Amino acid sequence: MVHTGDIIYYNQKTIYALILEDLFRLYSEKTRIKFTNNRDKATKIATDDSIDSEADEILDDLINKKIKNINPVDGKIIRPLYLFLNEEILLYAQLKGLKSKSEKRKKSNISEFLDDLEKKHPEVKRAVVNSYLILESGKN
Repeated sequence: MVHTGDIIYYNQKTIYALILEDLFRLYSEKTRIKFTNNRDKATKIATDDSIDSEADEILDDLINKKIKNINPVDGKIIRPLYLFLNEEILLYAQLKGLKSKSEKRKKSNISEFLDDLEKKHPEVKRAVVNSYLILESGKN
């Protein structure tokens, strides 16, 4: 996903971005990765997509018949938080003392449905994303 010498760009406005920065800082101690505010100079673009947002997008795409590539690594785009729930990401931020402006993401009906389903059946979001990844790997 990230290699020595990579230059990484990420949106620095969310709590998820602070977590990415913290994780990359730990990783950069062992490798020579750099960060940039200039998207054009980056060799990788890190997004703050979590399993919550990916499960929502997968189901929305299936319902609306517009499947697109949302793999953890897609060319220059990387999604380091891909397999983590929002709840896990926010807990990490709380434990590390990372603070940011609270960002409310607008929830669709599918997102609310998935959240309700996840409360009754934990791991449903992981099942959706893992099923998608299995289907995608079968295409190659």
